[in-house]
Amino acid sequence: MSEWISLSKAAEILRSSEEFFILTHRYPDGDAIGSSCGLAILLQSMGKKAQIVCADPFSSRFSHSTGGVRPETVSPDAPVVTVDLADVQLAGSECAALAERALLSVDHHGTNRGYAVYTYLERDAAAACELVALLARELAVPLTRDLANCIYTGICTDTGCFKYPSTSARTHRIAAELIEAGADAAAISRLMFDTKTPARVMLEKTVMNSITYGYGGKLALTLLPKAVIEESGAEEADINGLSALARQIEGVELALFLRETGRERYKISARSGDLVDAAAFCAKFGGGGHRRAAGCKLEGDLDTVRQKLIEAAGEVF
Repeated sequence: MSEWISLSKAAEILRSSEEFFILTHRYPDGDAIGSSCGLAILLQSMGKKAQIVCADPFSSRFSHSTGGVRPETVSPDAPVVTVDLADVQLAGSECAALAERALLSVDHHGTNRGYAVYTYLERDAAAACELVALLARELAVPLTRDLANCIYTGICTDTGCFKYPSTSARTHRIAAELIEAGADAAAISRLMFDTKTPARVMLEKTVMNSITYGYGGKLALTLLPKAVIEESGAEEADINGLSALARQIEGVELALFLRETGRERYKISARSGDLVDAAAFCAKFGGGGHRRAAGCKLEGDLDTVRQKLIEAAGEVF
C-alpha cells in the first residue's frame, strides 16, 4: 500500500538518490512528455542522472520539450519515478516491471492506484506538469527556458489551452512564471492547437464520418480503425485530441472515442460535460482518469464493444 506524501516529502525523495528512471504512460500526450522531460531537466540541473522510459516514442512534434534533455543511461537498479501514470497497466507491458517497482509516483489523477512506495498526488492539479513546477520551486531549481517550455507544454495541452474546468488560479500563476522564464507560449499554443499534419486531417475526417448518437444526442460514439492510422502514417501526436471532437457537438454530454489497437482490442477515451463523471464511467470497465476526461480498454468484436458502452451510458443517463 502506497504512502501518500506531501510536496516536501516528494522533494526529499528526489534529493535522496543520484540517478533515476523516469517513466510515463504509453501513448504519451503533451503532459506525459512535458512532465517526464521537465523532471529529467530538473534532476539533471541538480547534477543527477535521469533516463526517460516510455513504451512508445515521443513525437518529433514535441522537440521543443525533448531537446533540453541530456540523453543518459542509469544503472538497472536505479529508483523509478513515474509521472502522469495512474496505473501500472497504463505503462504498457514493456514497462510494467519498471512501474511495479516505482519508488515515487507524481500524479494528478484521482484514480491513481497507489502502486508506488510513495505517491505525491494532487487531484485538483490541472496537469502533472503543474506538480513538476511546484517541485522545481521546492527544490530551488531555476526555471530555465528549456524547463519552462516542457512544463508549459504539459499544462497547455492538459487544460485544452486553459479552457477546461481543471484550470485554476494557481495554474495561471504558474503559467505566468513560465512565460517570464522564457517559455514560448504563443509558439507552443500554435503548434499544439492550430497546426495539423495531413495525417491529422485524414484522421479527423475518418472520426467525424464515424459519429453515431444515442439517448437523444447526449451520447456520441466515434471510431478510429487501426488500418486508417497505419495508412495515414500518423504519429501519436496526430491522434491526441481526437477524443474531444464529438464532445464539441451541441447537446453531447458523453463522447466515447474508440481507437482500435489490435484485433478485437479497443482503447476507449471518454470526454464528458457537466452531467457525466467520465472517470466513474470508465471505472465500470477497469479504467479511470478525471471527471471530464478518462479512459479504459475493452476487448471483443466492434458491435459487442459498442453495445457494452451504450448500455453503460444508459445507466448514466
